[in-house]
Amino acid sequence: MRNRLKVPASVTNAKAFLEVQKEFGSFNKYSWCFIVGKTLKNKWKSMDQVPATTKEFDAMSKDLKKRGFKFIGSTICCAFMQATGMVNDHKQTVSDTRLRLDEMCTKYLENLTEMVSFMEIDPFAPRRVVVGFLFEK
Repeated sequence: MRNRLKVPASVTNAKAFLEVQKEFGSFNKYSWCFIVGKTLKNKWKSMDQVPATTKEFDAMSKDLKKRGFKFIGSTICCAFMQATGMVNDHKQTVSDTRLRLDEMCTKYLENLTEMVSFMEIDPFAPRRVVVGFLFEK
């Protein structure tokens, strides 16, 4: 990890995540309010047409920052929305695949909790937990 501030920020983000969950009932409900509950299906013919940011990504980033999240910008929100199926920026030839947002958020939080509990014992634990999460089947 290049920036050591990201470790305490992940703890801050986990706490803010729980607050959002408490307020909205789930992080899923909160997330979908930025795109009015329906997948944005863009019909790009080439990757050159895909914008670097949109008003939806900017709005989510701004709101998350207001709620205390750290290291969260439009690019992160873009990747999150694309990965969870909230935004489909694929070219028209690729079919839309949608992941269950609640399951992904719960798994992320479980791994984050595990990472935080091992931080004092093993300074390399955060990296192993994150890598394990990314590559598990």
